[in-house]
Amino acid sequence: MADTIIDLNCDAGAYAFREYPITTAAEVVADLKRFGITTAYVGSAPAITYVSPQPANERLIADLQGVSGVQVRPAAVLNPEYPGAMRDLRDCAAMGFRALKLYPTYHGFDLAGHQAVALVDEAAALGWPMLLAVRVEDERHHHPLMKVPALAMDKAVAFARNVAPATVVLCTATAAEIPMFLHGAQRDNVLAEISYVKGPLNAIEDLVSKVGSERLVFGSHLPFSYAQTALAKVREAPIGEEAVQAILSGNAARVLGV
Repeated sequence: MADTIIDLNCDAGAYAFREYPITTAAEVVADLKRFGITTAYVGSAPAITYVSPQPANERLIADLQGVSGVQVRPAAVLNPEYPGAMRDLRDCAAMGFRALKLYPTYHGFDLAGHQAVALVDEAAALGWPMLLAVRVEDERHHHPLMKVPALAMDKAVAFARNVAPATVVLCTATAAEIPMFLHGAQRDNVLAEISYVKGPLNAIEDLVSKVGSERLVFGSHLPFSYAQTALAKVREAPIGEEAVQAILSGNAARVLGV
């Protein structure tokens, strides 16, 4: 697995509130390839702020046609409470999507609600992981008319407990939030990616000392963050080569079978 890197948190497409230098599906995949990322779960950035995310999912699939160099596993962004979400999930499965990505604070749905649990159950039956976003950007950088709070960890933990045996990957959580989540949801198939672990200097080492390396996975958070930064923080952490490889690919491969 030394030459394999699996990215569990990546998006493509124009974001509503900010222009990023790497935007299109082709640009994102080229950047992933540039840094040796071999497999990536890619969601739609426009879908984050769409009232109905499905048209953005359809555009993502179209934009990924002909893009090569990385094994892309498209992640469907859906709002469980939007009418027709279950139909959209099934349509996404037919189009080749391989994961469900949820933004509960952006789409304003109840993670503990019947619709969310039912949609996740359907996705889990397809073998999809659930990618649960805590945030998109630093809350201090939001548009003044759209201040979106981070997902509370008690809600994330309750969700992970409610949807067993679905695989749940917490995305864009801080070094303080990840232990709260992983200690609260004690399941082997509940994971957290490290893209938003930004400090202190020894943050990855400290995180591994608190939760171990077995349930930590890699995420780049492209295009909102830099892939090379996410890779460097893992590779340069004094946690041992076995733990580095587990985070970069081994844990995801074990749990997701990729």
